[in-house]
Amino acid sequence: VKKFFWATDSYNFAELPKSEDSVAPAAQAVEGPFFGEPDRLLGVSVEGLNLTELERLSATVRAIDQDTAVVPRGAFVLNDHNKLVPSFSFQGLSFDEATQLACYQHFRPPASVTRLRALATNEVEFHHNCLDPIEKDLPKGCWS
Repeated sequence: VKKFFWATDSYNFAELPKSEDSVAPAAQAVEGPFFGEPDRLLGVSVEGLNLTELERLSATVRAIDQDTAVVPRGAFVLNDHNKLVPSFSFQGLSFDEATQLACYQHFRPPASVTRLRALATNEVEFHHNCLDPIEKDLPKGCWS
């Protein structure tokens, strides 16, 4: 489980609260800079509650992580209980592999139809290649 932290202007660190999925669209709709005031109300309502700057920050950090966290292909596998775990057989990438986009995957639950179908059918081959590849991300070339 990933953890993220935020700090006040006096450098007191606290764990960033996990944002609810319902907050994401409202957080993305807010324009302008962050002010560094976690309790500041942003004038945007989510399910009848006013969105705070801390909730916006949490949703923004998680959205960035969703799109940018990557791992080398084969570093994680699905175990028999369909849990993503580090692969004991992964020895790292060679220099040549490390320079190829095809050797990296998103570190998030799969979103591609191909990966979701394989997960549903419990294909053995899928257990080593269970995450979405980054090489097919749009716009093309965004990782280069």
